[in-house]
Amino acid sequence: MPNYVDSKLTIVVPSNQSEALLAAIAGPEDWAIPVEAFHERERPKVSSSNHTRIQILNDMANIDKVIADFKKHMAPSGWPEWMKPSQTDLEVFLAEPARIETKQVDFSVVKLAPWKSKEEFNSFFKDHSPEHHLWTPAPQDQGGYSSPIISLRNFKIGPKWPPSSIEMDVQKGNKRHTISITFTTPNSPLENIVELLEDTCRAHGAKFLMTWVEEQGYCGYTYCNPAADETTSDEYGVQNPWMVEVEEEDGDDDDDYTYTQFDRIEFETTISDTVGDPDL
Repeated sequence: MPNYVDSKLTIVVPSNQSEALLAAIAGPEDWAIPVEAFHERERPKVSSSNHTRIQILNDMANIDKVIADFKKHMAPSGWPEWMKPSQTDLEVFLAEPARIETKQVDFSVVKLAPWKSKEEFNSFFKDHSPEHHLWTPAPQDQGGYSSPIISLRNFKIGPKWPPSSIEMDVQKGNKRHTISITFTTPNSPLENIVELLEDTCRAHGAKFLMTWVEEQGYCGYTYCNPAADETTSDEYGVQNPWMVEVEEEDGDDDDDYTYTQFDRIEFETTISDTVGDPDL
């Protein structure tokens, strides 16, 4: 199991730009990929009833229309017009369209770092039959720990999975709103948070501070204020001032015992003082 990293992202934005910024960072949870890139056990299953199979075969007779309908349906999930679906994508779409959709989240790294081009896709996912209208993977390219799916996420954001357990809170003031987003990533924080958010914050007059703590106590922060052309960051090892020793009494035999825990409140206070931005 990976060591998880808990991150807190605080964005300060003018009140009249808050809704537009929230819309700009919301979107799909993960990148749209033909499902045959995954191991068969990870793919959505289609009903094996004769009626369903016959209906799918009938619909697939007009495959150009099916592909066009599929791409329209998948556009909110971040499916680019140039990306070919696999046979399984179309079968699941025809049987149960909702099962092929990508979950929508309030903080979407996919929205902030979408597919750039067909060439980028091809660099991770080779098309075994490029002359065909459906995408088919080479056998060795299907999902696994070192699969191109993991490589794609590593390339886009650093961690091997996109953020999970996302929670958002918006504090509304007269002049500005403060958006607080917490989320979890495996093994490392988002490694390119400035690249992900700088342009969006600049467009909406916003700035942000992200703090993060790994399970063992590694921690750090990144601050970015595009309007002032200011970006600072730092990280700290497990031997840091926020790893504190706590002493408690054992109720069974009245013996005291000690353990170490991370003081997140003091950490956040220290980083806020370090950054020196009164809005954060």
